[in-house]
Amino acid sequence: NWTGLLSITLDPNGFGSYLIGEGLNGGYTVGSFTVGIPTWFQTGNAARIEASITTPKTVYTQGDKITYIITYKLYSTATSTTPFATYTESAVLDTKDIAVGTVMLKSQYGTVVSVVVAVKQGVTLGQAPNDFDQKILDFSSTDIPAPLIKSLIRKESNFKPDAIRYEIHTDYNWYSRFGPSTPLQPSWRGVWNYPEKHWRLAGHNALGDIFAVGDQVKDMRTDIYTRMREYTTPKLNIININRDDTITAQEVKDGNPTRSWTFLPPTLDYTAQLLLASSYGLMQVLYETARWNNFEGDTVSPARHIEELFDPKTNIQMGVRVLNFFYQNNVTNHPDWTYEQKIKDALLNYNGGGDPNYAKTVYNDFYLSGIYNKN
Repeated sequence: NWTGLLSITLDPNGFGSYLIGEGLNGGYTVGSFTVGIPTWFQTGNAARIEASITTPKTVYTQGDKITYIITYKLYSTATSTTPFATYTESAVLDTKDIAVGTVMLKSQYGTVVSVVVAVKQGVTLGQAPNDFDQKILDFSSTDIPAPLIKSLIRKESNFKPDAIRYEIHTDYNWYSRFGPSTPLQPSWRGVWNYPEKHWRLAGHNALGDIFAVGDQVKDMRTDIYTRMREYTTPKLNIININRDDTITAQEVKDGNPTRSWTFLPPTLDYTAQLLLASSYGLMQVLYETARWNNFEGDTVSPARHIEELFDPKTNIQMGVRVLNFFYQNNVTNHPDWTYEQKIKDALLNYNGGGDPNYAKTVYNDFYLSGIYNKN
């Protein structure tokens, strides 16, 4: 049975205030609206609204912030020539993640005014593709220069942001050889701990323990088996050979006899944890490696969506952090090494040491050749 009074005051110039009388205790509250509230009332009462947009310039470089002003004139009738109110709004558009080309800036409140501005290519890193150059530049440094990052991306994914690769040895070493009672280690996680438990695939581990599917697997935008078939190079043949409900690591190996697996564990009789034990995106970052580098914490639920590792910005940030970690270790532990020695060793660690020619390909063949130098 609450009884009260609400009074709203607006004048033609856009000033707004309110008074609330509180019936139970006889008190009252007085305040002023923010600019947006009287504007909303005004535009709702206007019979006609005219808009105009002004920008400081018409051509911007990718990465610039476009600041523009929208001026609205409000008329009381459809034929009025004098507005009863005029107000402006300012807006900012960051072009960092906008494709090169034209961008249309639009007015609001039912008006149809627009202005087209051009966004031109900023600094590019040599040869195409140049789609990710700005993001690479954002995370580059003197120690980890942009052309080197682009060289690594070429080697890892050939510039495919949806690339994914199942790492059969990582699955065994980090997940499938551990049971629910195994003490938690920084890198030996199993599939019972947070956040890994959210992304596990149902089945069994190498010890024979049975577990259900993680509660967030259903949130995958693309089915993991489809991803493996379509976005692995060469495409991974996923066949449920024994026609049970899970795909084992043995079935993955047997279904891809021509694929060269860097390391093979002593047993493959465990459910292939294709989500947890895979490398993701442009820089082929492992889920656990990303977790160590602040992609995911250890306590908050639900877990951050694993498919965010396909996002180029997130992926490059994670990958550069990993490479820089190995490089800085060499700076500390091997101060007498040359830059080339330090960075090549960091590249080998980034790759996991499976390809002895990896560092040469990335550093000598791509980076030192200058094909990805800034234009």
